[in-house]
Amino acid sequence: MRIQITKYYVVVVCTIALASATDAFLTPVQAAMTGSSSPTTTEIRPNRLLRTDKAESKGEERASTSLTTMKTWFATLLTKPTVTDVEKKQFRLWLKQKQTPEDVLKLLKMDDDFETILKSPTYNTVVNFITAYNEKVTVKHPEKTVTALGLFVKTYGDEAMAKSLELAKRDPSLEQLAQRIQGDLLAGWAGNGLTTDHVYKILKVKEEEVKDLFTTPAFNVWANFDNMVNHYHPDREKNVLNRLIESFGEIPLAKTIELASKEEAMDDIVYKLQQPLFEKWLREKKTPNEIGNRLKLDRFTWAYDPSEDILKVYGKFYANKVGFGRMKLVKPLITE
Repeated sequence: MRIQITKYYVVVVCTIALASATDAFLTPVQAAMTGSSSPTTTEIRPNRLLRTDKAESKGEERASTSLTTMKTWFATLLTKPTVTDVEKKQFRLWLKQKQTPEDVLKLLKMDDDFETILKSPTYNTVVNFITAYNEKVTVKHPEKTVTALGLFVKTYGDEAMAKSLELAKRDPSLEQLAQRIQGDLLAGWAGNGLTTDHVYKILKVKEEEVKDLFTTPAFNVWANFDNMVNHYHPDREKNVLNRLIESFGEIPLAKTIELASKEEAMDDIVYKLQQPLFEKWLREKKTPNEIGNRLKLDRFTWAYDPSEDILKVYGKFYANKVGFGRMKLVKPLITE
């Protein structure tokens, strides 16, 4: 009997893993089919973020619902925090006082900063109370159903929440939790029709310092969202590059990319941006000398100005593609 039970759980685990992988594969395609209007995040109903109005058939919808239920059950089994007896007693009191999850956040003085609640044991208390609240209230009033994601978005705002989660992912003790919540948040944005341009503005990527761009939470959240909704788009890297050039300028961005090439952790960013940038220069028939004349050594802005490095790397790229014989590369001008 024990062997049979073990096999059953293996089947469930494999089924859930396959379902999750299928969802991840379909997400970019589904998002691409979303309308191109300009919705705002205030229109999001987080308890319905991943629903679609275009089920192909009732049978398919029932199958999808069953699979979703199984996934939800399994995820809850693994991740739902334990409710203590003290919490149960407190929850009964709050429910008797007709307190809502939003009220409880204020009572616990956790309604100002999402990063604070994420690092606090209070997070589990709030999540557990949401469950207790829904079990008690939504039996008669299903329209009052509350989700943790919906509550947090309403309380802290999309920008602050997304950036706090990105920072939390760098903390080993919070990484898995932050990754899961951020995944739900980004899926919610995509499900509500937000494009990469909408998210770029929400996160205020344009306001970041170009020299630190690739380490900022704003850029990394935006890059994650773009990867999710445009993963299979043939012009993805080109579109990302053009968006950044529009905000920061070609030469400053080129310097940031070259500096990133010095760090192994940035290899993916460099690969996706430097090659398209060089190809853009090549299409525009920009010779290394022309680029050299545009590059200016500016050690006031840059602790290490990579202008000469850019010239060397582009020179090799250009020679490989076009060839320039004995052309002598000009040195970047010094502005200090």
